[in-house]
Amino acid sequence: MSYRNPQIIQDRSGEILAKGFESFGASIAQGINTLGAQRRKEREKRDAENKLLGAKMIELGNQKAQDSAAFNKGIKNLSKSMREQMTIANNVNLDRIYKIKKAQLYGDANPELSEELAVLLGKTNTYNSLAESMLGSIPILGEMVDDWPKAGRTEFFTEGKDGTTAESQAFVMGIGGAEGYEAGMNYKEDGELVAWAKDDQGNYYEINAEDFPSRSNGFTVTAPDAIGDQIAAQDKLIYDESGEKFLTSLTADQEKEYVLEPGVNDEGLKVSYNKQYLNSKEIQGAVSKLSKSNLIALQQENDNKQVQQHLLDKFLIDLTADEFRALSENEQQEAVNKPTKDLFFDGTEITEEVDENGKPTGKFYREEDRNEFKPPAGSKDDKSGFKFAAQYTDAEINKMVNTMISKVEKAKTVNITDLLNISSGMEALSGPKYNVNVKSEGSNITITESLPGDNIDLVNVYDINNASSLTNLILRTQGYGAKNKNKARKIANAIIGKKN
Repeated sequence: MSYRNPQIIQDRSGEILAKGFESFGASIAQGINTLGAQRRKEREKRDAENKLLGAKMIELGNQKAQDSAAFNKGIKNLSKSMREQMTIANNVNLDRIYKIKKAQLYGDANPELSEELAVLLGKTNTYNSLAESMLGSIPILGEMVDDWPKAGRTEFFTEGKDGTTAESQAFVMGIGGAEGYEAGMNYKEDGELVAWAKDDQGNYYEINAEDFPSRSNGFTVTAPDAIGDQIAAQDKLIYDESGEKFLTSLTADQEKEYVLEPGVNDEGLKVSYNKQYLNSKEIQGAVSKLSKSNLIALQQENDNKQVQQHLLDKFLIDLTADEFRALSENEQQEAVNKPTKDLFFDGTEITEEVDENGKPTGKFYREEDRNEFKPPAGSKDDKSGFKFAAQYTDAEINKMVNTMISKVEKAKTVNITDLLNISSGMEALSGPKYNVNVKSEGSNITITESLPGDNIDLVNVYDINNASSLTNLILRTQGYGAKNKNKARKIANAIIGKKN
C-alpha cells in the first residue's frame, strides 16, 4: 500500500479575491455605463422637449401675428378712427391671450388661467361680431339716411328704455353719415370697447361691444302693411281658391234679384245689375274676425308709438296712440270695429242693405253682371221721342218682369206709380220738349203730355183695375215693346191679384 502526500487545505483566497475584484470592477463599470446612458437619454429628451417648446413658441408667435393680421384685414373698410380703437382693443386682448398660452406651454396648469383665457377668446369673437355688424350697417344705414323722407312713411326708429327714439336715431344717422351726426368706437380705460353716436344736438349715446350686433338689427322697425294684410285675410274668408268666386257658404240658398236703376246715368245709358244676396251670418263673422285681428295688430305695437299711430291712421281710426292706449280692451275693440267694417265693404264691394229710412236691414249683397245700355226707344228714358221700339234683350225683359212680379208679391200694398216709377215732371214719353203731369184718382191714372205753345195736350187714362188697360200702362212706361205684351200682362195680373 502506497500513500500519497495529502494536501489537506488548498488556499485559493488569492484567486477568489482577484476574481472578486474583477467582478466588482465589472459591476461598477456596468453601472457607470448604465447611468451614462440614462443621463444621455434624459439629456436627449430635454433637448427634444426644448426643441419642441421652441417650435411651439414659434408657432404661437406666428399664430398671434396671423390673428392680428386677419383682424386688421377684416376691419380695413371701417373709418380710420374706428380701426384705431378696435386695433387697440384687439391688441390688448391678443397680448393677454398669448401670455396665458405661453405660461401653459411652460406647464402652468392654474385653472384660473384657463377661465380667463375662455373670457378673452369670447372677447375676440365679440370684437369680430362688432366689426362685421358695423361693416354691414354702414351701407344699409347710409342708403336709409339718403332715402329717409320716403322710408319715414313706413320705417320708424325704435324706442329705447326711456320711451324715446333718440338713441336709435342718433346711431342710424351717425353711422349713415347724416349731417350733424357722428358715430365711432372707443376703447375705454376700464378695458371695455363700445360703439358710440352723437346726435345733432350733441347728445352722446353708447352701446357696449357685446350688445351692438343685436341692437344694430333693431334701430328701425318696418310698419306692417295693415291694409294689405286685411285684404289678404278677407279674401280668404269670402273667396274660393280662384280668388274671384264667393265661397258656396256665402251664396248657398241666397236669393238673386234683378235691378233696373231708374232714369239714366251721366252718359244717358240705362243701368241694370243682379243683386246677389249673401249669407248674413257668414259676412258678420268675417268682419268680426278681421276686427279682432286688426286689434291684435295694433296692440302688438304698444312698444312703438310711431308704428301704432301709423296703423291707427291706416285703419282710419281717429285716435292718437296715447288715446288708444288709455282705452280698455272692450273700448279698443269698439274703436276698431266700424273702421274695419267700412274697409271690408270698400275692399269687397259688398253692400250692407238699408231700408228707406237708412237703417240696416241685416242683409248684405253685391252687384253682379252690371250692364249699361241705350234706353229703349219710346221709353221714359229715351231722348229720341220714338215710342215702343224696345231695345231690351229677351233675357233682360224676363229679369225685369220677374223682379217686378217679385216686388208685387212681397209688398203689403201696391202703389202703382211707385212700382212703375212714374210721376209728374218725369221725362215725356213723346219727347224731351213735352211736360208731363201724372194724376191718380181712384182706379184711374191720367198721364198728360203738353207741348209749350201748343194748345193740344196728349192725354192717356189708364184703369188700374182693368187688366188690359193696366197692361198698356206697363208697356208704355216700361219700354217693353208691343211684342212683350203677354209678359206685361203677367205683371198686370199679379197687381190686380194682389189688390183683390
